[in-house]
Amino acid sequence: MSSFGLEFFFFAFWAILIVVVFVVAVIILLDFSTLLKLKIKQNQVKLNAMIKDQKS
Repeated sequence: MSSFGLEFFFFAFWAILIVVVFVVAVIILLDFSTLLKLKIKQNQVKLNAMIKDQKS
């Protein structure tokens, strides 16, 4: 009985650990992608400004 409880505890611990790591990874990926998109937008704005300066 005690060994079964211990096994269940270990399983629950690993399951929670995997879920937490997965959630953190997803959050990091989402934050990274949004930061990347913002950076790309800023670069596009800079490029557009440079092109306008060159044309005029």
